[in-house]
Amino acid sequence: MGDKGEVLEAILKEAVDL
Repeated sequence: MGDKGEVLEAILKEAVDL
């Protein structure tokens, strides 16, 4: 466990950038 968490964090960071 942790892979999904990292992916989710990356998506969240990208969303914040947008």
